[in-house]
Amino acid sequence: MEEQIKNILSEVLSLMGVDFSEIETKYIDETYYLNIRSKNDSSILIGRHGDNIRVLQNIIKSIFFKQNKERKYIFLDVENYREKRKNNIIELAKRKAEKVLKEGGEEMMPPMDSYDRRIVHKLFSEKEFENIETTSVGQDPDRKVNIFLKK
Repeated sequence: MEEQIKNILSEVLSLMGVDFSEIETKYIDETYYLNIRSKNDSSILIGRHGDNIRVLQNIIKSIFFKQNKERKYIFLDVENYREKRKNNIIELAKRKAEKVLKEGGEEMMPPMDSYDRRIVHKLFSEKEFENIETTSVGQDPDRKVNIFLKK
């Protein structure tokens, strides 16, 4: 299956006229991870805040489902962009939590999509942050995570 998903992605990229050097694949915890290594500027594949990656990921999932009539977890990345973005989100969230712990009150993360908000919520569900609570506020696409002290 891993090879089939890789071939689907390779074919879609070729149809898009995208020049890539390789597609790295791995299978962990029932999820297929694919990372595209681009020969040229990868920003067209990434898009604004990773929007294009998510769209391409959904296309690959849809093609796979149509061919196999089964759903698989597929996580697509380009030049490890999503991993780097995740680390940046975590660092920003930790800084905001430190401020809340020092000064009280609340801190708001910038607008994020549901995937990025989930990263923040998951971070603060860990025992290390037992005094911090989060909630999502607002409407998409301006939905944000509010960070505050547990009552």
